[in-house]
Amino acid sequence: MPPNFKRINYMFNDSFNNFYQYEIDNKVEMVQEGLNSMSVNGSNNNATLNLMSANNSFMTGIKWNSFLDLSNTKFNVNQSTDITNTYPYLMFLYFHSIVAIN
Repeated sequence: MPPNFKRINYMFNDSFNNFYQYEIDNKVEMVQEGLNSMSVNGSNNNATLNLMSANNSFMTGIKWNSFLDLSNTKFNVNQSTDITNTYPYLMFLYFHSIVAIN
């Protein structure tokens, strides 16, 4: 797990220019939300909190309740940690998407 991962914020504007911010500052909730975000039809491919802990893994994310059109806006992720360039960590962002073909 990254050192002292304190919080993560997800921020964006919707198509009506309303600003939204989601903050998670609980590590168990961060991992659970990450697992939920990767689930398909209620199944998270056998990933569990215990498995993540046993593998010394870390994941965070958000599962939206509906589709969001972010094609004309910026999506920001801000994290508060004690990560330094002495012991760097890689962060990967995954997005599920729908493509419209006209």
